[in-house]
Parts: sequence; structure tokens; C-alpha cells
Amino acid sequence: MLNLIDKGLEIASEMLSFVRESDEKNREISQRNHEEMIAMKSNIISAIEQSRVLLVEETRALTEQVIDKIELEQLEKLKSTIETMRLALELENTSLIDSTLATLLPLSKYALVRLNEGKREWLLPWIHSCSICLVGLSLNASTENAHTILQRENQNFRIEILNQLKNTLLQNDVPWLKISSFVNGDDESILKSLVGKVEQQDSVKLSFDSLSVKLGITEREDLTINEVYIEKVYLKASSDIVTGQVIMLVTIETDKVTMEAEIEATKSGILKEIYVKNGDKVKDGANLYTIFST
Repeated sequence: MLNLIDKGLEIASEMLSFVRESDEKNREISQRNHEEMIAMKSNIISAIEQSRVLLVEETRALTEQVIDKIELEQLEKLKSTIETMRLALELENTSLIDSTLATLLPLSKYALVRLNEGKREWLLPWIHSCSICLVGLSLNASTENAHTILQRENQNFRIEILNQLKNTLLQNDVPWLKISSFVNGDDESILKSLVGKVEQQDSVKLSFDSLSVKLGITEREDLTINEVYIEKVYLKASSDIVTGQVIMLVTIETDKVTMEAEIEATKSGILKEIYVKNGDKVKDGANLYTIFST
């Protein structure tokens, strides 16, 4: 199966192409024909459904890692909003598209804020939400003001996606002419050229809840994790690791007993950074390490 990010780039490329092509047509067609165009674009509806399915997988993966409850709620809301957008397109309901956009646009901004905080797990949700927002804006760009907003959001997305993937662009020597063409809205081939080349970063945090489940503490009401100490860090930064490999050993102190637990890699890749050292006392939610995978 294609990597989630790779598939996300392909979907973004398809949707941006749709926005570019429909933008050219919107200058010449009436509102009636504009609504008819919704029904003709079944491939976009299919792409949005693929987006929703991918986000289901992404949510499952993030739940297995450690993600703030509020962030998880926002991700769930993003999934359901994308489903609503797919339904609106199938029904050719422009008013529902408008109302869904009012929810989806803030969610895309939320995803970008999390992404800019270094939470690379939000890259895929951000790409998908922005792509679908642009499709919705394009389908309803029947006024000059709506068209201006579409152009602004389209260019902002193109520039920001290059900013988020700048390391990948530099590592793969992507021609400047291709970058310029993408920014100007003339071509989307640059996204497909990056499939299989995007370096993904996952920041893993300490979760008292996960440790409690792992050690069976949740089955006893008289036990609560009070402190966690880093007993031993086995690996160094830049080490190659595989899923399940033990990265560090921690000591957990509860109300009544002291236990040990191993912290294992959630996926294969390169152990880019380790934020703790032997003897550290760490709190719930503290950053432990970062994995880069390609």
C-alpha cells in the first residue's frame, strides 16, 4: 500500500488540478452550468472519499502514539467534516458546501498551527483539509469576491506546502522552474514527483495512560503513576531503528510499588533526536524522541 503521505500528495495534486481547470471555466460559465459541473466531477468525490479513509488510518496511528485529547477531537471533527463535504458534492448542494466550508477552513488553520509547532503527524490532515477547502471554494466561486478568496487560499496553500516540504525539495534537487510553475498555479506535477521521497517526522511523547495500560495499572484502582524516571537510554541520535526496538528503559513509581517498562519504537526509521538522558525525571506528555522515516 502506498505510504499515507504519498497518497496525500497524489490527492492534493488531483484536487489542485481540478481547482486550476475549473477556475479557468468559471470565468465563462453561468451559475447554472457551475452547479452542473459538480455532478460531472465524480473523480473529485472519489478523491475526497479516499481522503476520509486515509484520515481514518491516520487517526488510528496517532491514537496508538500519544496525542493530546483536544487534538484527537479536532482530527475526528476533520474526518466527519470531510465526509459531509463528500455528501454535499454528491447531492449537488451548494448551500451545504458553503456551510461545510465554514467548518473546514478553521480546521485547516488549526492543522497548520499544530504542524508549525513541529507536530509532523498533522502534515497529512493539513494537506487533505486544505485541498478539499480549495475544491469547495472553486465550486462556489460564482462571485468576484469568492473568486478573490479562492485565488488567495490557492496561492497560500501552494506556498505553504513547499515550505513544509522544503527539506525534501532541497534533498532531491527539484528544478526551480518546476517550483515556480507550481507557485504560479500552472502545474502540479511537482507533488507527484515527491511521492516516495518525503521525510516524515514523528515526535513521541511520554504517556502515563499508555504506561498504565501496558503495566496493567488500570486494572487496580489503588495504583496511580506518580513519577517516571529514565533508567537507561540504549540508543544514540542518528541510529537506525526498526518497529518494536527498545529505545529506553524507564522506572515507574506508583503509590505502592516501583516497576520498570521498556519504551519501544513505534515505527522504523532514523532516531533523529533524543530529548531525555539517564536519570531524568519526566512528566506526562514530555517529549522523548523523534523518528524520521521515508
